[in-house]
Amino acid sequence: LALVLGFVFTRRITRPLESMARGLERLERGEFGVRLDPGSDDEVGQLARTLNRVEERLESTIASLTSQRNEREAILASMVEGLIALDGDDRVLVMNAAARQVLGVAEGDEDGRMLLEVARYPQLVGFVQQVRESGRSLAVELIVRDPRPRYLDLHGAPLRMGDAATGAVVVFNVETRLRKLEEVRKEFVANVSHELKTPITSIKGFVETLLDGGALDEPESARRFLTIIARQSDRLAAIIDDLLYLSRLEYEE
Repeated sequence: LALVLGFVFTRRITRPLESMARGLERLERGEFGVRLDPGSDDEVGQLARTLNRVEERLESTIASLTSQRNEREAILASMVEGLIALDGDDRVLVMNAAARQVLGVAEGDEDGRMLLEVARYPQLVGFVQQVRESGRSLAVELIVRDPRPRYLDLHGAPLRMGDAATGAVVVFNVETRLRKLEEVRKEFVANVSHELKTPITSIKGFVETLLDGGALDEPESARRFLTIIARQSDRLAAIIDDLLYLSRLEYEE
């Protein structure tokens, strides 16, 4: 009789414990939504209800972290600027799609690797070291040639965990198109300066000839000089009109 009673009593305890063990194994595999059946109001039932509350909090916490991770990845993916986050040993923590595209890195190849392995630009590594050593934000322009020249506008800042700087964050823009436009603008200004100088020099020279050379007393020479001056003045006016037209177009755009 004692053996029978002991067996029944033991089964009443072990059955819910076995159920809890199976539920915890499913939870360990990441199967959330598992709820343990308390079965009774004794200590075993209280343990089951406590585990259910822990599972609900754990599920909520993981859902919140997953949502934050997805939001962060979406923000990084939508950035047009390249972003690289590094730890204290120059190992890549985060690199967004824009940075991988500029540096020619396949997705996933940067995880845990040294910066110099991912981006073979010693200037970039040196800039990160300067940011880490100075402990403040820095900005610099970097020219890379692979093979065409590209201009990177780098902005770096220490990556802080609390009060300690444990790494660095680098954000950069590719300014190749802006540089090309700037070079075109400089070339345009140089050409316009030359085009303006030519008629002005010609007008000045013929006016000095009329004043100093006595050509005013020679009607034919004076007429010829004045005709050239008028033609050069028209040329100068046409250049100025073109500049005003271009300026108006640029303003409207």
